[in-house]
Amino acid sequence: MIDKITELDKQQYARIADFFNAWLEKHPFTEMDDDTHRTIRLAAKTYISLYGNFLELYGYIATKEYITDTKKMH
Repeated sequence: MIDKITELDKQQYARIADFFNAWLEKHPFTEMDDDTHRTIRLAAKTYISLYGNFLELYGYIATKEYITDTKKMH
């Protein structure tokens, strides 16, 4: 399953996370948010959290499923 994620997909996931991080940096004041900005902020934080979880899981699965004991460095 993990090998079905293309490099283009991984690049797109990272670009979206970068976009949301940049948006959050440009809009740091939550007290000034209207409904639209609150929705964008929630989406940005949710996506960034999901992306972080994806990276952790991807790394975990890659090391457990695709690196055999014979190929580990000594």
